[in-house]
Amino acid sequence: MSDYDSKIIRKRIRVYGSVQGGGFRYRTEHAAESVGATGWVRNDPDGSVFMEIQGTEEQIDRVFAMVSQGTYVNIQINGGIIYVFMMGITDGRKDFDFNQVITCDECGRYGRYQVYMTYMVLSLFFIPCFKWNRHYYVQTTCCNALYELDPEIGRRIARGEDVEILPQHLQRVNAVWLWL
Repeated sequence: MSDYDSKIIRKRIRVYGSVQGGGFRYRTEHAAESVGATGWVRNDPDGSVFMEIQGTEEQIDRVFAMVSQGTYVNIQINGGIIYVFMMGITDGRKDFDFNQVITCDECGRYGRYQVYMTYMVLSLFFIPCFKWNRHYYVQTTCCNALYELDPEIGRRIARGEDVEILPQHLQRVNAVWLWL
């Protein structure tokens, strides 16, 4: 075992950026616990987060790597001060409160349509700023048949308009099976 692996050190670090109110302390504490490091983290009145972390150099490096792996966190260490820029591009899904009773064309049973939208979103400091690649889907409650919904009808449902989904608004989505 090298000195890098076994020597216990303590670091005091102040983190600047939008790090309060977004789970940064929780993620840091969770990462430290998972690698066997100890310490504490606190919010300071100036909007920064101050922490003291104790462990091997490898454990401390792993904590920062784990916190940086989060969708939104990018840690840059500059002279003992950490600057955090939180952003991310993620997939999103929004379920709509839509209720239309149907007789399913696939299975012949009664059911209803469940409508949802999928999208990509760019978030800065946990605030969704821009959505794109929106697709609207309908899934039946009786046999889980899945359809892509005409985008204009989907937008109307998203706005809360009273809309009836007709067969011409739907395009069947083929199922893909993965055998492992």
